[in-house]
Amino acid sequence: CNLHDAALAYLLGSGFSAPVLVDAVSAIKCPRLLPWLDRLHTLKVNALEATALTGLAVHTPQEAQAACLQLHHRGVAQVVLSLGAQGVAWCDAQGQTDFALARHVPVVNTSGAGDALVAGLVHAHLQSWPLAQAVRWAMACAELTLQSPVANAPDLSAAAIAARLAVAA
Repeated sequence: CNLHDAALAYLLGSGFSAPVLVDAVSAIKCPRLLPWLDRLHTLKVNALEATALTGLAVHTPQEAQAACLQLHHRGVAQVVLSLGAQGVAWCDAQGQTDFALARHVPVVNTSGAGDALVAGLVHAHLQSWPLAQAVRWAMACAELTLQSPVANAPDLSAAAIAARLAVAA
């Protein structure tokens, strides 16, 4: 959503056929997506961004799931909504919603955690994983990033995430 309206129109209105995964970026910028919701494969939002797009208050897991479902009904194939330390809600392409509680991790730096979540979703999409599996993978990416003093955790890798998920299972 850092792109201007004209750039979004060019990318999303041009018949571009590849799946488009979007990070809403901010509550101020994300309304730029409103005309294009039905062109999005996956949309990652936080509570403030979800409120800006839906008008719904989003504070609880149940409210997060309701916001995800509303965005899905407005055309977004899949929605992932981060409630930070509470966890992540999602709505898949079939309209099924769920919520995964965040695991407690020692937080060193929050910069980059949302970006790591999106990167994990992109990786999972490229693996053709179902959204529930993708969200768990993406959350592990964010957890590892939260524990890093820098925004781009140097030890973030597929092997590190797989090991983290194996321990959590």
